[in-house]
Amino acid sequence: MTYFSFLLLFLLPVLGVTFFFFLKTRGESKFRIKGMVILVFIAVFYTTPWDSFIIKNGIWFYDQNKIIGTILRIPIEEYLFMIIQTLIASMLYCINQKNLKTIYFSFSSRYLVLFVIVFLCGFQMIKIENLKYFGYLITWASVPLAIQWIVGSKQLINSIKYWALPFFLFSIYLSLIDCIAIKNNIWTIAQETSCGLLVFGLPVEEIVFFLATNLLVFQGMALWDILKHD
Repeated sequence: MTYFSFLLLFLLPVLGVTFFFFLKTRGESKFRIKGMVILVFIAVFYTTPWDSFIIKNGIWFYDQNKIIGTILRIPIEEYLFMIIQTLIASMLYCINQKNLKTIYFSFSSRYLVLFVIVFLCGFQMIKIENLKYFGYLITWASVPLAIQWIVGSKQLINSIKYWALPFFLFSIYLSLIDCIAIKNNIWTIAQETSCGLLVFGLPVEEIVFFLATNLLVFQGMALWDILKHD
């Protein structure tokens, strides 16, 4: 199985089904499509340097016979994965938001302290060989998560009950198909820089990765909804 065929089998059908239900949201779809496009650009531009760095440092790597080619060390299919994942997560958020009452932006400094602590913990983990993946992941994800919670914690807390279920289900699904990709040697997680904790054969860092990236998208859409009422 190649990386491209993996996308065709496991992500494009989900994208199609999600898009079908998203179209039924009607009234606010145009506004939210703008938010999706912005999130796609943010996801690609923020993830690309980190992804390239991770590959350069051997945290994970790809079978060159199973990819089309690379841009900045990253497989072309990986960019497609970023885009498709962001679109699916964004639309899943939109499908069940009819009764959401939007709360305006609200600054909260207490979350800044929390995420600074998390960031520093991640930075220390980088110094330990078998915690490097975890460390790089935590430091990378904590910055945008901190920004989201600092400027919109009330909206995020208010909206979470509407998107928590699809968020977890989609994260689990991505983790499951990640297992398939790893078993087919499409990509490989280096054992030396992974903590070694496996969940159903999948490195725990991969599960945290999908939880973090999906959380950024779902929360990003929740914050985008605030602009609808500004």
